[in-house]
Amino acid sequence: MENSNEELNDYQSIKEKFKQRIYDLNLAPRILSMDLECISVNKNKPYKYNIEELVRKYKNERDNDGTVRIDKFKAFCCGDFQFHVEMINKYYFENRDDFDNRIVRKDNRTDPRERVYAKRISIKNAFKLCRIDFSCNMDFYLKNLNEMKLDLKRKIDKINLNDKNLLKKLEEELFYNQMCELFGDSEADDAIKPENDESLYEKTYVLKDFHILYLDGNTILASAERGNYYLNIFFVY
Repeated sequence: MENSNEELNDYQSIKEKFKQRIYDLNLAPRILSMDLECISVNKNKPYKYNIEELVRKYKNERDNDGTVRIDKFKAFCCGDFQFHVEMINKYYFENRDDFDNRIVRKDNRTDPRERVYAKRISIKNAFKLCRIDFSCNMDFYLKNLNEMKLDLKRKIDKINLNDKNLLKKLEEELFYNQMCELFGDSEADDAIKPENDESLYEKTYVLKDFHILYLDGNTILASAERGNYYLNIFFVY
């Protein structure tokens, strides 16, 4: 019980630091990062939020963003770009509006009449709205079938490379499993596909209350929810 009380005090202390703006969202663990040269993911996946990690970042004891390069994904965007997604527990904020205000204040946001919003959206389509076409790298997996088997978490039969639907479904299953590794476990709601979702796999990794808060030429600032976490999404080119 003593350890639980200490942990609660730590959480309350961090919440207060966010409230007083001693801490900001730059301290939130970066789950996914990409640019023209590479894609990187949080090296501690499956993601579990760590109070000590936030404190170390605040004290400048980290010399990088905590991500490592990975070849299992590919991304396409017109021109040079930077894109990253950070995730943090909802507990640290009073509500969603409080969190969104840390990204961009209300008076600086895009006009609500022009703002993009989706109650439920696949993470892949959310990224597309941020100008990123993101998917699993099937060239990598077809050259590394053991990795494919591990990430599918099941045996695989001989793959017919001419069966486009099969390859598409395999990519979507791999992508779903990798999103669960990065952003958190499967949820029952993932079996209910959002409107206009044309994926073949039986589940879609769903984000809730996706907002593009700011859209101005080369910059997009967005937020979303998944389970007990808020996502901070940044794009610039």
